[in-house]
Amino acid sequence: MTSAPQLNSANSGDDVAYLFAEELAGQKVIGQYMQDALRLIGVEQKAKGVMESYSNATAGVFLRVPIAIVRYTGC
Repeated sequence: MTSAPQLNSANSGDDVAYLFAEELAGQKVIGQYMQDALRLIGVEQKAKGVMESYSNATAGVFLRVPIAIVRYTGC
């Protein structure tokens, strides 16, 4: 069992818990297959410089078998 403080008060002030199977039918259920720390969204030329926009929400976790995970709220 692993705990993460980010799940405290994560859903409208309620605590959240995720339960998932490690493997199902020989395949890993959850994995971090793509890591991307910062990604450039766009560049806009201004009169006195350049404005750049970045996103850091591109890294994450992919569910290969979404039926093997459940989320509980208010635990």
